[in-house]
Amino acid sequence: VRNEICKGEEYFLFVGAIHPRKNVTRLLQAFEKFKNETNSSVKLVIVGTPLWKNANINLNISDKVKSEIIFTGHLSLDKLARIMGGAKIFCFVPYFEGFGIPLVEAMKCGTPILSGNLTSLPEVAGDAALYCDPMNVDDIAKKLTELNSDDLLRVNLSSKSLERAKEFDWNKSAEALASVLFSNKAKS
Repeated sequence: VRNEICKGEEYFLFVGAIHPRKNVTRLLQAFEKFKNETNSSVKLVIVGTPLWKNANINLNISDKVKSEIIFTGHLSLDKLARIMGGAKIFCFVPYFEGFGIPLVEAMKCGTPILSGNLTSLPEVAGDAALYCDPMNVDDIAKKLTELNSDDLLRVNLSSKSLERAKEFDWNKSAEALASVLFSNKAKS
């Protein structure tokens, strides 16, 4: 996958609709800061398509860093799973999120996660992510650097991700729903 997308280089990954609340602009700014401070060869892969007419990403970053970012657009589920599994870090830093399905997808792949610390994301990822303030470019960049350079932290988060992913299972969801429906029926 790395050969196919990034000429063999490691990559960070963002997956989601390109929408202002997904905070892609700050992620790009943090990636630029990370690149400037580390001189790392890691790329940034962005999977997703614009959700709204106003969802254009402000690429107010250097041409050098722009060349390190790959936009794939929408991908099939098979290809997305392969790309998710090949990522060094999954970066998901929206400032508003209803649930965070991409976090669950990353956890199922055992991909280390950098997540924003707002809304539902900490509840979804639990201890399987490193958290940052999604409104603070410096904090996002600092956490990218920390996670990129700490092999043990990535291994630990990967292990916790695989364990945490077991909590998100369709059978468990169906059982919980049935339990609520049947308990309410018994009360009425």
